Amino acid sequence: MTLGEILKEYDNRDFSVIEYRSIISVDSDDVDTLYGFCCYKNGELLNVDGDNYSLDDEIVNHELYKNDWLVVWQDGKIK
Repeated sequence: MTLGEILKEYDNRDFSVIEYRSIISVDSDDVDTLYGFCCYKNGELLNVDGDNYSLDDEIVNHELYKNDWLVVWQDGKIK
């Protein structure tokens, strides 16, 4: 599923935060790691941390944290 498809599930509403995370294995422990932020305003994805994000990014899981805060996991194990 792509980030664009997920945003459609939420009727393309604005998100002040889209938090990118990944679960990686470290010494046989799973570690949930934050690695980026962007936002979605008026149908446009905006970077807020200097990294590049795309509506075509493949997402393995997502969770609505707050009304305007979406958390997505881009790769690794599903939360």
